Amino acid sequence: MNLSEALEVVREIPQKVLDGLADGSLKEYGGVVRDRLGKIVCHLVMPSQGEPTAEQLTKIQDLLREQFSATSLRLDQIAQLGQIAAGLGVANLAVSVASFVILYRRLGKLIEISKSIEAKVDKANRTLAAIEHGKLQSALDNMRHALDAAPAVREQMLLTAKTSFGALAASCLQALPGAATVEEMQALEEGASIAMLGHSLALSELGMGRHAYEDFQRQRGAWTAASRAIAKAMLREDPQRLLGGQHVAVMPTLDLIASLDFANDTTKGVLWLDELRAMPNEAPKGWFKKTPEEDASALEFVRHLIKRSTTFEGCLAHFKFLDEQGVKASAFEDFAIAQAGMTAATPPALLCVMPRERREVAAPVAKGGFGRWLARLLQGKREIAASDA
Repeated sequence: MNLSEALEVVREIPQKVLDGLADGSLKEYGGVVRDRLGKIVCHLVMPSQGEPTAEQLTKIQDLLREQFSATSLRLDQIAQLGQIAAGLGVANLAVSVASFVILYRRLGKLIEISKSIEAKVDKANRTLAAIEHGKLQSALDNMRHALDAAPAVREQMLLTAKTSFGALAASCLQALPGAATVEEMQALEEGASIAMLGHSLALSELGMGRHAYEDFQRQRGAWTAASRAIAKAMLREDPQRLLGGQHVAVMPTLDLIASLDFANDTTKGVLWLDELRAMPNEAPKGWFKKTPEEDASALEFVRHLIKRSTTFEGCLAHFKFLDEQGVKASAFEDFAIAQAGMTAATPPALLCVMPRERREVAAPVAKGGFGRWLARLLQGKREIAASDA
C-alpha cells in the first residue's frame, strides 16, 4: 500500500483535533486519538532513537499547552496534557520495532526491580523464573539484529523472537495473579508488557498483521483480568478511606474515580463518590494495612495499571490499523520520519499522522435514456416515472 496516498504527516496537532480533545468528542489512548465510535482520527508519534527524556517530554507538554491555548479547557483536560506527553514514550512501542532501545531501557528497569525482590522476598525465585531476563534480552537482541539482516536470516530471527516473547508473556501473565507484594507485581507486569508488545511487533514485521492484532487482543484480555483483580484487592474493602486528606497526593479524586471504575469494570464516574460517602468508617481490611507508605505504594501501582490499560487500548487500535492497511510496524514509522523530513540527528518531535480527507467525486451522467434514468435514480429524484413516461 502507498501510505502517502492514505496518510499525511504534520508537525503540529490540527486545531480540530485539539478542539475534540477539549470537548470530549475525541479521546487519546496511548498515542492514538479516536472518536466516540472508536474510529482512529490520528496517531501521535514521537520517533526517536531512544526513550524521550523528561526535559523533552516537558517541551512536548509545553507545545501542547500552547496549541490548546485557543481552546477553553476544564481542569481535567489540562491535567490530560501531561498524561498525553508522558504516554508517548510507551505508546511509541506500538509504532515500530525500531523502538527496541525503549524496550531495552524497560528491561533494565525490570532487572533493578528484580534485584530488590531478591533481597526481600522469599518467593523471588518463582518471580525471577517467570520473567527470565536472559530470554527477554535474547529476544530483544534478535529483534534488533533482524533490522540489518538478510531477508532469509531476518525472518528466522523474527520468528525466534516472536516465539520467545510469546512464551514469556504467557509465563508472566500466569504468575501475576499470585504475586504477593507490589514489587513482585511490578516486575511481572513489566515483564508481561515488554513481552506482549515484542511478540506482536515481531508478528507485524513478519507480515502477519492479523495475528499481531489478535494475539495482542488475547494477551491484553488476560492482562486486564489479572490487573482488575489486583486493583480491587489494593483498593480494599474500605475504599471510602481514600476520601481522607492523607490520600489526596497519591490518589486525587479523578484518579480515585478511574481506579474504582477500572477495578470493578464499571463506568459510574462521579457516582462513586456518593457510594463512598455512604460507607461506614470501619477499620482497614485487606491489603497493606500496616503503614501509610505501604498503602501509598499499592495505590500508586493501581494508577500505573490504569495508565497501562489506556496505552494498551491505543496499541490494540494501532495493530488493527496496521493490519487493515497491510503495513508493517517499521514501515509506518519510516513513513512518518520521511514525511516529516527527520534525520538521525533530529531530536524527538511530536508528529501527527492523519488519514487524508477523501474527496467525493461526482459520477458522470450518461447521455442515453437508460443512463439518464439511472442518474436520476441515484440522485433520489422522485419524478423519474413521470419524466420517462
